[in-house]
Amino acid sequence: TDTRTDTHTDTRTDTQAQTAASEEGAAYVGGQANWKEAVTYLKLSAGFQENHAHMILGYHYMFKLESSQYLSSDTSRISSKGPDGESSLEHSWNVLRNSSLNAQELETQQKLFRYNNDLQTVLPRIQNEYCQLAARYYSKAAEETVQMIQQSGADQHLEPTRLEHLEVEAESGHVSVHDPEVVQYYEDMANDGQLDAQVALGELYFFGDPERGVQRDYPQARRFFEQAAVQGDPIAQNTLALMYTQGLGVEQNNTIARKYFETAAVQGHTEALNGLGYIHLHGLGVPVNETKGFEYFLRAAGLGHAEACSNLGVLYLHGVGTKVNKTLALHYFNIAAQHNHTAAIFSLATLYLNGEGVPRNCQKALPLLKTVAERGSGLEVMNEAFRRFQAGDHEGSLLMYWFAAEMGYSIAQTNVAFIRAQGLAGEVRCQGTFDHSPCIRGMYSRAAAQGDAMALKKLADMYYYGSDSTAIDPSMSLALYLAAAKQGDPEAYFSAGYMFEHGVGTPVDLDRSLLLFESLMNRSEDWGVAVWFPPFLASTRLKLSRFYGTCRNRFFGYPFDVFMLVVLVVQVVAVLTRIFWSLNNQRQPDQPDLHRDLTE
Repeated sequence: TDTRTDTHTDTRTDTQAQTAASEEGAAYVGGQANWKEAVTYLKLSAGFQENHAHMILGYHYMFKLESSQYLSSDTSRISSKGPDGESSLEHSWNVLRNSSLNAQELETQQKLFRYNNDLQTVLPRIQNEYCQLAARYYSKAAEETVQMIQQSGADQHLEPTRLEHLEVEAESGHVSVHDPEVVQYYEDMANDGQLDAQVALGELYFFGDPERGVQRDYPQARRFFEQAAVQGDPIAQNTLALMYTQGLGVEQNNTIARKYFETAAVQGHTEALNGLGYIHLHGLGVPVNETKGFEYFLRAAGLGHAEACSNLGVLYLHGVGTKVNKTLALHYFNIAAQHNHTAAIFSLATLYLNGEGVPRNCQKALPLLKTVAERGSGLEVMNEAFRRFQAGDHEGSLLMYWFAAEMGYSIAQTNVAFIRAQGLAGEVRCQGTFDHSPCIRGMYSRAAAQGDAMALKKLADMYYYGSDSTAIDPSMSLALYLAAAKQGDPEAYFSAGYMFEHGVGTPVDLDRSLLLFESLMNRSEDWGVAVWFPPFLASTRLKLSRFYGTCRNRFFGYPFDVFMLVVLVVQVVAVLTRIFWSLNNQRQPDQPDLHRDLTE
C-alpha cells in the first residue's frame, strides 16, 4: 500500500523529500501541535523507509496520542481501567521481567501490587483498533534493527544516559573507567603480560565507547586479544574467532576462526560452542552439517547461552537439523528474550503477532517490537543529544532529545523534562510561552505511561506535594508510587509503605505497609546498606507498635493504658526533677573542703 498522502504533491527528489518530510513531521508533533498535519508528513517519510518516521508513527498509534494530549493536566490521559478489572498492560509491560521470577517472588508481587479499586492504574490500555497500525510501523523499524545487529556481529545495546543520573555522578566525584589515564595504566599492565588487562583492553577497543571518547579500533583489539589468546584465555580466543569469521580488522579466514572456536570450546566457553554451531550450520570452512550445528547450539543453550537459545528457536521453528516444533521454538525464544537477546525478542513478537504456536495477541507483541526498534538507529539521535549536552549546547540537546521523545524513548522524555526543570534551555518555549511546567509534567506523563520508574516517581511527587501544573491528589500519588515500586524504584517502595502506614490517600493498611518495607529490605543487596537501613527502622517500629497493641488488647485492656500512662508521667517527673536539682546545685557557691582543711 502506498503510504504517501494524496493531498500533497511533492516534486522534490526522494532524498530531499524524505529529509524534509521527517523534519516537518517532527516539527508538527513537537512544536506546532497539529497531529493531523504531522501524520501526513510522517507517512510520506515512512514511504521512503525512514526508520525514525516508522518509530514516531508506531509510538503515537500505540498510545493513540495527539499533541494536545501531551500537555493536558487531565489524569485520564495517563490512567484507565481495563474492562477485566486488572491494571492495564500490567502483564505486557513486564512480560520479560515477570517470566524470570520464581513462584515465591510472584506471590509477593501479587500481594504488593494487587489491583485496588480505590486506586487508579497508571498504565494505559492499547486500543485494539490501533494496535495493528502501531505494530506495522514498529515491525519495520524492529526488522531494520535486527539486520543492523546481525551485520555488526554484536548485540550490544547500552542504555542511553539519564541526565539526572549524570548529575548525581558528577556530585559524587564519579571517575570513568575509560579516562585516558586509566586506559594508559591498563596498557602498561597489558604490555607487562597481565591477562585481565589484555582482555579488558581488547573488549574496550572491539566494542568502542563513543560516550567515553574511545572509538572502535579492530586492529588494536586484535593485538590485545592475540596476547591474551597465547596465554589460553577463552574469551580472547572466541573473540578472535568472531573477527576472522566476519573479517573484522583481519582478512576473513574460516579455517583460523574454527581453530580458535574449538580451542575455546574445549574450555567450555559457551559462545565458542555457539560459534561452532554456526560454522557447521552454514558450512564455513567445513561441509554443511545442519544436524551437527543443531547439536552444538543445543550444548551451548544447555549452558545458558542466549544466542544459542535464539538459534535453537529458529531451527525448531523452520525444522532445520531437527523436526518442526513451534512449542519448543517459543520456549527457547522466551529463554533468550529473558536474557535480553534482541533477535529473540523480535522473533517472539513475530510469533505473537502472527499467531504461530501461540494465540494471536497484538497487545503482547507490540511492547516487544517497540523494545527492539529502540535499539536501532534512534540511539544515534540519543547519543548526539548527549554529546551536545556535554558540550554545553543545552538548547540543541533539548531539541535532539525532543525528537527522540517523539520516537517513544522514555529516557529522552525524562531528559527533556530534566533540562526544562533545570532551566537550561529557557529560550526554547513550551507551547509558545516560557512557562515550562506543563511541558515538564507532559513529558513525565508520557514516560510514566510506558512504565518508566523515574517518571512515575516524579509524577507521584507532583501529586503528593503539588506543583504549578498539578493539584495535590494523595490517591493518585499512591497509585504512581506503587507503579514505580513495581518497576524497582527503592524510594517509591518506602513512600508507598509510609502512605499505607499513615492512611494517606488510602485507608490505613499496616500489613501492606510492613510487606513493602520488608520487600525493600530483601532487595537491598541491589542498592546497598543506605537503602536497607530506613525500611529496617520503619518495619521494626511497626512490629513493636503491633506487639504493644496486641498485649494491650489481649491481656490488659484499659487498665494497662492507665498503668503505662502513670509510668510515663513518673519517668517525666523524675527526669525534670533531676534537671532541676542539677541546675540548682550549679547556682550554689562552692562549699569548703573540710578534709582538705584538716590535712593542711
